[in-house]
Amino acid sequence: MERDRKETRRLEKVVLIGYRAAGKTTVGRLLAGRLGWSYVDVDRGIEEHCRLTIREIIERHGEPYYRDVECAVVTELCAGCERVVAFGAGTPMRAHNREHARRASLVVYLEADAAARAVGGGDRDGSTTTGRLRRWQRHCGSA
Repeated sequence: MERDRKETRRLEKVVLIGYRAAGKTTVGRLLAGRLGWSYVDVDRGIEEHCRLTIREIIERHGEPYYRDVECAVVTELCAGCERVVAFGAGTPMRAHNREHARRASLVVYLEADAAARAVGGGDRDGSTTTGRLRRWQRHCGSA
């Protein structure tokens, strides 16, 4: 009986994680269109919340403030159903964000080689590493 309940649990959202320029926006929009779901982007949500660019937020208020806002935006965006959510490259580094990603979601890690990321701009702040994302991917078990 328990197994039947798990198998019928409805997938409510897809969360995309990966390096900057790994294709989260492109894949997210395409997937959302294919599913008939909405597409939301954590970075855009942060900018809308603060009415500043991410660079301006970090310059004016520092990264800890930025990460706190990011957690609030993740909570809001992951609360919805039938949506594809694109996380920023560093978003999965906080446990709070990982927990929200796991709830009724399929978490997908998009990987791009260094050459592809270089074309797209690479890491925004250089603090996100492939190793940390891969450790989280294994820990999450759904990517």
